[in-house]
Amino acid sequence: MKLTNIQEVDDFLQTVDNCKGDVWLEDSAGDRFSLKSMFSRYIAMGNLLQDKRGELELFCSQPADEARFVELFSRNPQIV
Repeated sequence: MKLTNIQEVDDFLQTVDNCKGDVWLEDSAGDRFSLKSMFSRYIAMGNLLQDKRGELELFCSQPADEARFVELFSRNPQIV
């Protein structure tokens, strides 16, 4: 899922925290930012909110976690 606009940062991060598996963002260069790591999360969110809009793609290691994000995106269609 490519992300372009995160205005609901708190909801997005809460969804990440509720995930059981790994969740990460990957940029067009192949760099991965784990959203389970606080340090990596700050870097990834900074990139998403600034210069890498539309270049970051969200990945989940577990299908149940993907479903959490589908629900989040259905509540906030402006994110995707």
